Amino acid sequence: MSRSLEEGPMKMRLRLRLLALTLTVPAVIGLVILGPGSGIGVSAGAGSNRPPQAAFSYTPAGPTINDLVTFDGSGSFDPDGRITLYEWDFDGDGDYDSTTGAAVIQWLYDEPGSYTVSLRVTDNGGATASTTGEVIVSPAPVAVRQRLFTPLAPNKALPGDWIRVEVEISVRKTINGLGLAAEPPQGWRVREVDNGGATFKRGGGQYQWLWVRGLLSGDRLRIVYEVRVAESAPPGLYKIGGQVSSFSPRFKIPIPKEVEVRVP
Repeated sequence: MSRSLEEGPMKMRLRLRLLALTLTVPAVIGLVILGPGSGIGVSAGAGSNRPPQAAFSYTPAGPTINDLVTFDGSGSFDPDGRITLYEWDFDGDGDYDSTTGAAVIQWLYDEPGSYTVSLRVTDNGGATASTTGEVIVSPAPVAVRQRLFTPLAPNKALPGDWIRVEVEISVRKTINGLGLAAEPPQGWRVREVDNGGATFKRGGGQYQWLWVRGLLSGDRLRIVYEVRVAESAPPGLYKIGGQVSSFSPRFKIPIPKEVEVRVP
């Protein structure tokens, strides 16, 4: 009797150990199967996604409010895959202003100042990385913005079509002898719509508007004209540019070419 009492606990302990093994082994195997590189014998970390590295540069190095700043995130890389998404916050407010699959993007600042720019990249495995940098934007005597309105959206026109161009100029200091020159692609015609108080001149392929009166800080000017796509224009991308200049103080500022017109 005493012997059966001694063997009983031993058998019970053996059963408990066998039960523990029965419960534990499948649990360990389950972790391995559910991990990357599924299969028994592969460690949980094998084949795991490594995060990307974020980096960017910008040009020009010292932009003004009239410079189209080019941001280039192609210095970012992913050690075990590829980057699929670039998210840009250009003003440091915590909200992403642009989300794109392309590494290069352009931005125009309306006001001078110091801006914190952030780039977040995402790889094809869903991992992310971020980096920040500072961009200092300098003031200018005027701020120039141009908008295009094409008959075929988005930004498309056929040979013979007229494209509406609106140029807005914000004066930031006293100026005398301000002028605007339009620079359409060669062979494209220009016709005036709203001269905004300026005198319009044309000749020799030149199209100019001149304000003979002095301008004060805070003045806002608006010129509207139309450009006709040449009948012989081959398919391609075209930019409508120009420049704003002044006699006093002397300066020449290219109009930012934000939009390209596609002729199919």
